[in-house]
Amino acid sequence: MPIDRRVGNFAIGSLVAFLLSNSANFFANRIWVFGRGNRSLWGEYLLFSVISSIGFFAGLAMAVTNLKHGTGGSWLSTGCLMIVSFCVNYGCRKWLIFRQPAGK
Repeated sequence: MPIDRRVGNFAIGSLVAFLLSNSANFFANRIWVFGRGNRSLWGEYLLFSVISSIGFFAGLAMAVTNLKHGTGGSWLSTGCLMIVSFCVNYGCRKWLIFRQPAGK
């Protein structure tokens, strides 16, 4: 398969997976990991989605670059996407979105 098609398929598949998992991740984080923050439900969801998008696109850029330059296969690119997204998302979620109000 030509590399451009492979990169395109990887990007599209990753984007579809991101869109489907974002809502499930939000509610799982809200219920089991961090608890309710100091914003409204929609405010938390919007901020969560923006930060998730930043982490996702940073990881996707790294993964696509990896695929285009042939320095690794799809598994390595997926690993890069997951690690970068995780680091950005966890830190931002912990300290920005689900931060508890002072005194709680």
